[in-house]
Amino acid sequence: MFQIATGYIRIEYLADANAVFSNWLTPPSSQEFREGMLAIIDAMQEHKTGKVISDTCNIGAIDPIDQEWTLAEWTPKAIGAGYRGIAIVISSDIFAQISVEDIMNNAEDVQLLKYFDNVDEAREWMAAQ
Repeated sequence: MFQIATGYIRIEYLADANAVFSNWLTPPSSQEFREGMLAIIDAMQEHKTGKVISDTCNIGAIDPIDQEWTLAEWTPKAIGAGYRGIAIVISSDIFAQISVEDIMNNAEDVQLLKYFDNVDEAREWMAAQ
């Protein structure tokens, strides 16, 4: 079973929602952000799911360069791996909110997208998809 835990992200598979769950534990460096995002793709491939639940409450503001990387590099790779939707638990930090929403507002080909205040609601919604 795929599971990764570092000082900045925890990634696991939630069978009840058939989704990869990523929990950003602390604001990552640029390298950590990219490594974490690529690990999400690995988890999707291992579990043959295109659904992601991401808890971004502690991610902090995402550097504009990493936002661009997410759209230009990560998203096409993720879609190639079957990525089709995400439930995002949004941070109360306005700068984190803006950076996550900026990425998602420019992400094409994402079939499912919804923002939540807590993980339980995100998990329930994704399980129904």
